[in-house]
Amino acid sequence: MYGRRLLGIAKYAPLPAMCISLAMWVPAGTLAARMVYATADSQIEELWTPDGRARLSKQALAYLRSLRKTRNSRLRVLGIKRLPLEKETTQRFLVSAVVFNYSQGNATRLIIDPSNGAVLREERLRGRPQASEEERQEACQIIRTNLEYARMLEGGGVLEGGFVVDAPSKQSMRDRFIQFQILTADRQGLQRLVIVNLTTGRIAESRPR
Repeated sequence: MYGRRLLGIAKYAPLPAMCISLAMWVPAGTLAARMVYATADSQIEELWTPDGRARLSKQALAYLRSLRKTRNSRLRVLGIKRLPLEKETTQRFLVSAVVFNYSQGNATRLIIDPSNGAVLREERLRGRPQASEEERQEACQIIRTNLEYARMLEGGGVLEGGFVVDAPSKQSMRDRFIQFQILTADRQGLQRLVIVNLTTGRIAESRPR
């Protein structure tokens, strides 16, 4: 049936008009799918701007601070990532936010609907999430405030690392620790191994080369 109609168009319509008619003939399902994915793509672009990520972080923190159990806790968003479109409805676009609670020593993952900021699920994470860039920067600043380490770095030393590690001896297992190395200028030698306690904001352990 569609073929006969198109042949009729070919007989009575000029070639440019026929091309326009053919181009506009798109199955409804295909067109709807394209519109959904175009909308999702625009949402992704908006979310990954600095303002978009900041808004999601505020929504995650606001939710946890509205709960009695975490109202007065020291919280930080470690990371935000988008999730695949929901299978039951291709129009739903969700994000995952990982938040660390320094007061309680645990991490939580929140599943958020970015269209309205609603938290759909909350789950406690096991283990230690990797450090965020903000945490690494904070630890570096703590190391640089130490006069001995500052001299090493001013003399050409290189600060590398930024990995979350277990609590050193005699330190609280609930605290969050991040490890760095101060290398020589040529990166061939180790001058100092430094572990920073991000919960207390102090250097927890330092070992010479």
